[in-house]
Amino acid sequence: WMKSYPGDISSGLYATDPLHNSDPESLQAWKEAGRLDFAEFTQARYRELKVGGHFIGAVACPKENGDYPWSKVGIVIYLALQTKVAKAEDLAPCVLPCCWRTEEEVREGFENNDGWELQV
Repeated sequence: WMKSYPGDISSGLYATDPLHNSDPESLQAWKEAGRLDFAEFTQARYRELKVGGHFIGAVACPKENGDYPWSKVGIVIYLALQTKVAKAEDLAPCVLPCCWRTEEEVREGFENNDGWELQV
């Protein structure tokens, strides 16, 4: 989950998923916010660790076929929600603030912090 909220999206629920967010500028703004939030998250976890401690994290990444976890389920939920509102625009602020990360993005979030010994 993210701390930042770069703005509403008008085509889905997952702001960093191209299937849900078709606006390239919005998609990029959300991905950048996700990158910064993840770096802040890893820095905070590093400061909390005792010497010799371990951090285990589970991060949603794209599948081998490029699909994102819960992406298609999220579209079904979004379409169902559309039937419950007067107009589709009413759902624009309905965003699940999570940022899908590629393996490279996960590694970058840890490697920019001195001291992490990352095992994937």
